[in-house]
Amino acid sequence: MNRRRFIRNTSLALPGWLLFAPFMESCKKKEWLPESDFKGSVAIIGAGAAGIYAAHLLHQRGISVRIFEASDRWGGRIRSLTGFSDFPIELGAEEIHGSNSVFYSLVAASGAAFADDDLSDYAELDGALQSSDTFESDPDVIQMRGLIDTLDEYAGADISAQAYANVNELPERVQHFFNAELANERGTSLDRIGMAGLQEEATLWASGEDNFMLKSQSVLSIFETTFAEILPKISLNTPITEINWGVSNVVLTAENGDTFQADRVIITSSIKVLQDDLIGFTPSLPATTIQGINRIGMDRGMKVILKFSSRFWPDDTGSIFTSGFVPEYWATGAGGRSAENNVLTGLICGAKAEALHLLDIDLVPTLLQELDALYDGQATALYIDNHIMDWGNEQWVRGAYSYPRPGTGNARALLAEPVGNKLFFAGEATHQGGHHASVHGAMETGLRAVMEVLQS
Repeated sequence: MNRRRFIRNTSLALPGWLLFAPFMESCKKKEWLPESDFKGSVAIIGAGAAGIYAAHLLHQRGISVRIFEASDRWGGRIRSLTGFSDFPIELGAEEIHGSNSVFYSLVAASGAAFADDDLSDYAELDGALQSSDTFESDPDVIQMRGLIDTLDEYAGADISAQAYANVNELPERVQHFFNAELANERGTSLDRIGMAGLQEEATLWASGEDNFMLKSQSVLSIFETTFAEILPKISLNTPITEINWGVSNVVLTAENGDTFQADRVIITSSIKVLQDDLIGFTPSLPATTIQGINRIGMDRGMKVILKFSSRFWPDDTGSIFTSGFVPEYWATGAGGRSAENNVLTGLICGAKAEALHLLDIDLVPTLLQELDALYDGQATALYIDNHIMDWGNEQWVRGAYSYPRPGTGNARALLAEPVGNKLFFAGEATHQGGHHASVHGAMETGLRAVMEVLQS
């Protein structure tokens, strides 16, 4: 299940020693953060990966910090489902993309085991499933792979990936496969993601080529253990709906009218929350910040978990790419994660997620019928349960993760610029080094925001 197939360089958006230092023996002296005379208090909006990591770093420096989380749980888009099967199932972030990142370093330091990745992919072509041993030699798939593997060389106009496919006359029979690997994996659809942003990610991505999945633990459990000292600093069910940064101390107003004060504020809310104006700012944010917010894409994203009485797919199955509503399923229990291996996870983003959402009670029967066509009716016959995680329905998330629209340009840099030396934006959407839409990218922005606070 290697779902990111770029040619990448090895430069880091932040110095490598900064990314790994928090989980190295030498970090005990905390010498890796810059010297600072800052002694004030910091409020953090959002208890996801960026917010929790930022709070951890500030706490290490003895700085007073409090996290305000709008929902009834911490973790942001990291969430697990337990009790559904014999292993924890990830409803949000799942893969660890590359070993050259703070997230991988965190997991490795925890001693957690990784699942076996010696698996085979299957793709629907011409109405039937083919294994990777077969489809990788298909001329149209070879052309598709070439378009993806040379994204770092793209130098044309910032058109959509769909337009790019059309210009290169990519055959229709593999365009659903192209959508799955290029756009759906990045939270959207081919006609919405921009080529300039894809080229930038291909060039700047530095965490490595390999992907890893935890074998018997959830991502949330790793965070819970590593950042145990931060969890008491989280105020759940406390949506901050107004931030007044025009006074000496920033004043935060919660939805229930309660107010709080802080010297600095790190805002890690999803880009969709900012676009939908769920947080008001007084004075208004600078025009450049608003421009940055509005140019970044974020679409509806869903994970559909389907449980069967027994497995009807090959034991070595990794991913299953289809032409139906679900661009990609994966055998969730493969690689030694489950003794039964009878669960499939479907990832659906962008236009297909919007269409699937509208099916309501017909959603699961429709997906079973599509699987029946590929597996001789076995899906419906063996189906026993489902769990649907529609991130578009989460009031304080509202979608999957950020992606570059055509014309996004330098929007992430505009958003990441500190405002009035009081407001600092973090979260995956603010990552400028190609690591947006990833946990490690979110954590890297938390580090960047902390450095800005300390230097403020």
